[in-house]
Amino acid sequence: MNKRIISILLALLLTAPALFSCGTSETATETTADTIAPETETETEKLYPEYSMTFDGADFNIVFYDAVKACAWGNTIPCDIAVEELTGDALSDAVYNRNAAMEELYNIKFHTESITDSQKCDPVQKQVTSGSAEFDACFPAWNSLYNMTVNGHLTDLEPLFDFSMPWYDAKAREAFSILGKSYATISDLTYMDKMLSIVILFNKQMAEDYNLGDLYQTVLDGDWTFDRMEEMCQTVSSDLNGDGKMTKDDRFGIINQNDGVYQLYQSAGQQFCTLDTDGIPQLSIGTEQAISVFQTVYDFLGNTDIFFNRQTHNVDTIGVCNMFANNQALFIMRQIQAAFELRTMEADFGIIPTPKVLEGQEDYHTSIGYTVTLSEAIPSVVKNLDMSVAVLDTMAAESYYSVNEALYEKILGGKIVRDETSRQNLDIILDNRVYDPGCVYNFANITYTMMDGWKKGSDQVASIIAGTTEKVNKAIEEFVAVLNEQ
Repeated sequence: MNKRIISILLALLLTAPALFSCGTSETATETTADTIAPETETETEKLYPEYSMTFDGADFNIVFYDAVKACAWGNTIPCDIAVEELTGDALSDAVYNRNAAMEELYNIKFHTESITDSQKCDPVQKQVTSGSAEFDACFPAWNSLYNMTVNGHLTDLEPLFDFSMPWYDAKAREAFSILGKSYATISDLTYMDKMLSIVILFNKQMAEDYNLGDLYQTVLDGDWTFDRMEEMCQTVSSDLNGDGKMTKDDRFGIINQNDGVYQLYQSAGQQFCTLDTDGIPQLSIGTEQAISVFQTVYDFLGNTDIFFNRQTHNVDTIGVCNMFANNQALFIMRQIQAAFELRTMEADFGIIPTPKVLEGQEDYHTSIGYTVTLSEAIPSVVKNLDMSVAVLDTMAAESYYSVNEALYEKILGGKIVRDETSRQNLDIILDNRVYDPGCVYNFANITYTMMDGWKKGSDQVASIIAGTTEKVNKAIEEFVAVLNEQ
């Protein structure tokens, strides 16, 4: 695929419509890179894909999993796929402007449909079965990828995109690519996956009251460890009403849920599955190190004096956010999105990565809320594959330059941003995300098995793993066999 450096700015895309004169052919009209944006001495060179075509006013239809709607998060985060009008919100307007630029550039018209079922993507299934070719692109939740892949609903993206481009996450490719085939990917076209990065939100006032030091700087110094976090949790936890029981009316070190198992396991740099040199998933939870991490995490979740599990206490996400806002926890471990539910809390809060769990661990690792995050894909039946590829690739590139900066400002705005260290912490969080094939495809429900296992106790980790290994390996074998036939 032909790629080269061209100078292109979003402002030019939106303010110089004459640069995008459309062809009149029935399918696609060739244009040249020079007509996209003229080079000047003052413009900054940017790397963009080159697709010399337009599409004569064609509809470009997208179906996407809407985590905001599915999780009832309210309207705190604008949609990353489609925005209907300019609102004055920088992030929302960046999405609107990007889409408008793409419509102008390729002479297309966007139409979107959202779904809230993370387990399947019915519109694409119906499209492939009927051959209707209604949707040109889809953004299904990870939870649906196993079935969509084995049922032949998705196109292999490997020969279509240049994944070395900076708007694609190279680490994501390592998880999504099986046998050298990638039926989904992660790019800068979307940011909801970034919003679902798992972080530690900390109460700044409590950190100051208990003389816990500068947590932002602790992270940058490489000293933010699991042991240090656990010690801080013990310091602040208290039976506030003196009834001898730790309930939702008391103060805890940290608030989380069963998901803390996979979140802290991956924070240690561990994965449920890895890919071998042939691109075949291999179960990786049975190593001595992995077992040790699970035991540490199981014990942590089982320490009900410091760990408040919203699921065992039957408290919803709004309830635990209210607890955190009421200074009933030093930490809350949730996705970045939760920060937007906390904007109105009286005390300031900050965002830092989850801690290093292993002794001697060099890097921080960020888990992703895989149960409700989305991926980028193309249905196996579309009306014009060239159009699907060109539009998605260029949208991802434009997002890399124009939407990402607005995203940073959105996350860091308000209470969170105080100094440069907060942005450096966000860089660490987003640059070190873990893409785990075991979470992407969840072979034999391995992730849920390990998440629920903490209830049995840390001494049962090896037994739990032994009991699920055969089932997981069989699921992987069947998955690989199907892909070999495609």
